[in-house]
Amino acid sequence: MILPNTSDGNFSKTALPLRDISTILRNPSVINVRIFDSCHSGHDVRAADEAKLNFENFSRDIMSGSSEGWLTFAGCKSNEFSYADHNFEHGVFTKYLVDGILNTHEGDHIYPEKLKLDTCNFVKQWCDDHNKQQTPTFNSAISGNISIASRITKSKKLTPEKRKEESLNIDISTERTTLEEQLKKLRTVPRIGDDSHHKILLDSIITASSIFSELIEKVNTYGLEIKNPNQMKADDMPQAVKALIVPQIRNSKLRTIHKIDTEREYEKQDPLYSNLMSSIAFFAPKPKLISVTHKIEQSFSWPDSYTQINFVTDGYIPDCILFLYISPLLTSVGIFTGYIIDYGDGSIKEEQLSKLFGPYVTLLEKNSLNECIKDNLDLLIKDFNASYYNVVKKRVGYLEWELKQAHNTNA
Repeated sequence: MILPNTSDGNFSKTALPLRDISTILRNPSVINVRIFDSCHSGHDVRAADEAKLNFENFSRDIMSGSSEGWLTFAGCKSNEFSYADHNFEHGVFTKYLVDGILNTHEGDHIYPEKLKLDTCNFVKQWCDDHNKQQTPTFNSAISGNISIASRITKSKKLTPEKRKEESLNIDISTERTTLEEQLKKLRTVPRIGDDSHHKILLDSIITASSIFSELIEKVNTYGLEIKNPNQMKADDMPQAVKALIVPQIRNSKLRTIHKIDTEREYEKQDPLYSNLMSSIAFFAPKPKLISVTHKIEQSFSWPDSYTQINFVTDGYIPDCILFLYISPLLTSVGIFTGYIIDYGDGSIKEEQLSKLFGPYVTLLEKNSLNECIKDNLDLLIKDFNASYYNVVKKRVGYLEWELKQAHNTNA
């Protein structure tokens, strides 16, 4: 196991052998559960010479044990990367493994087989949305149906649904109220699609654009030209922004009035080959994924709910966009904010630095909605300023180095 102070040239004394961990944890009276969210084929384990780590040995040590009563979850296969998503603030595998545990009902046992199925399904969905390849693995030596834990909630943790119920002061307990009483209270909230709903949404979008314009003065643009906030339909937001928002809407299980969809294009195969593979579909390799297109579509009767501010590059430092998207839900709205810094010069693998905040769900009530929008835009501006400073600093450092090389050559 690679530690923060592990030395490339001295793995034997500065890294921690996984077999030693297994030996220490091996106890016949308890179940040994090991969880690894790490790359098995990162740059530290690719070299072929014996002085470097060997990922086959690494994988073997993780996925093996010499006695019964152990199980291992690993973030990916031995030749894959285990990806992180900055929207989760940790690894994709960890995010969905934790979700699988949290989604277990209180008092129920957590069975590793079900946890593995749920985690793999969600990771696969994330990979499809981001055009990545990551396959969580599970290995064990256990007999029968073994529970690795029980789901117990020691403190009150509200789900988004329950938080919304409490904000509406609704008690859905059948011991205190009837379904008819619940509906009576719900019907005091503007119904989706009626005139009052449209008006509140339109007013909030106009207010949001005004707040955005005021807060943008806090942004350090380093001399770049700023284009005024551009309000547009959700359909017209850049694909890079949709790629951030659509998966997050799905993961949050929100029911937005705007239509969301994801289209995937796969490599075309020879018809004869396709017919042959269809007869052995279980064993056939999947066609190569070429592209992923995310869609957000709104009815033309709805107010334009996407606002974007552009910083236009001068050729020296990257351009960027800051955005705000208000997604109409059934009785409330979801607020998304974020930014994308476009390197556009091939200097990094992804060529973009992006971050998404939200969704933050709030009622369609003027004061609370405006306060929520301002708080989220404040957070956006602060985070963007810190990130853009680092980006500009690195770019200036590179440009100065490049000029130095040119002067040295001409000297």
